[in-house]
Amino acid sequence: MMTDRKLHAHLTGSITLPIFQSIWQQRVDTEAGFDLPPPDQVLGNGAGQSVSTFFPLFNTYLYSLISSLPYLLTALQSVLETFQSDNVIYLELRTTPRSLRPHSASEVISAISQQIQEWNVSQLMWTGLILSIDRSKHSISEAWGILNLALDLRSRGYPIVGLDLGGNPIKGDVKIYREIFEAAKREGLGLTLHFGEIEGRDEEQSEMLSWEPDRLGHVIWVKEEMKRKLVEMDIGVEMCLSCNVLAGLLPPISTPIRNTKEMTVRSSANAEMDASAGNEYELEGLMKGDQDSFDVGNISAKEESSKMEEDDRQESYEAQYTSHHFGQWWFLPNSISINTDDLGIFHSISSSEHFLACKHFHLSRVDLVRLSRRALKGVFGPTEVVDLVERRLSEFEQEEGIPS
Repeated sequence: MMTDRKLHAHLTGSITLPIFQSIWQQRVDTEAGFDLPPPDQVLGNGAGQSVSTFFPLFNTYLYSLISSLPYLLTALQSVLETFQSDNVIYLELRTTPRSLRPHSASEVISAISQQIQEWNVSQLMWTGLILSIDRSKHSISEAWGILNLALDLRSRGYPIVGLDLGGNPIKGDVKIYREIFEAAKREGLGLTLHFGEIEGRDEEQSEMLSWEPDRLGHVIWVKEEMKRKLVEMDIGVEMCLSCNVLAGLLPPISTPIRNTKEMTVRSSANAEMDASAGNEYELEGLMKGDQDSFDVGNISAKEESSKMEEDDRQESYEAQYTSHHFGQWWFLPNSISINTDDLGIFHSISSSEHFLACKHFHLSRVDLVRLSRRALKGVFGPTEVVDLVERRLSEFEQEEGIPS
């Protein structure tokens, strides 16, 4: 089978619903007074798939569910197994340090690093860890602490490969992190930044570009002048198709759907994310078991209306996938990769993301091999691991008779 590599995947966001459900059941069975609602209620029906609910979902529910180190390590093991079972042979997993009582954030990251290191010794898929600074939460001193933690763990032989800037893109002033990322660059850590997720951040993009990052994630709202700079600097781009479409992050397009007012995919992320605080309270209400009532006599009409809305939604999504900016970057020379981002939220594994690219951009098997090699140009892992992935790609070409 075709080998694959993933460069943009978040640890907690990559936990699948069955694992969340299993952990929830363990806590119900063993903890008196545990009252979180089951994940299949909270995470169903596209929960967290909009920019207004994504961050509140993590802050009010997922972090509350995965609140101890043993549960987090159980989830980590499942995430690694999920990617490997999907034929991924190189993974860069990223996570934001957080404490889990009684363990400090440093202790938690050390345990994660240890488990990944042990995984790398015995498994086919090699995994590196990227530590994330959250622009909406971390102070300068906290961010320095994350960098120092990354450097310390790397010096002790753990597979720490990079530093990421993420978090809610409408919050925080990225300029305060400049010296931290410049220091990380000098120390040889790979730099990847969430970039261009919302419209109207030209000055911020210029600031982040001055840090000389190695890769940028999403790159949605990027003007042509900025795009030319990314090409000139040969910065890798991390594409996340399902996340961008389902979260409504892409620029609007005209689509022939029946209910334009209700079904046009929303692309004004600023407006949605301004409401995120209110959505945290809505999620908390759901967590307490609040239920919307409905008129039983109108079930048939509502089901028909729901079906029409779903058809419209799918038609709109199809148009959004086809217009995704992957189609532009595919024809530019930069390193480019297709990624899952948060497969547990957007329910799309690596092979599904590649299927979407093949379907909407008419990629052949030759193109997929080219895509893998272009992604390989931007990885942060050690040379011997990169060489191994390249050999496996070459073996796949030979076995399948694909011209190199």
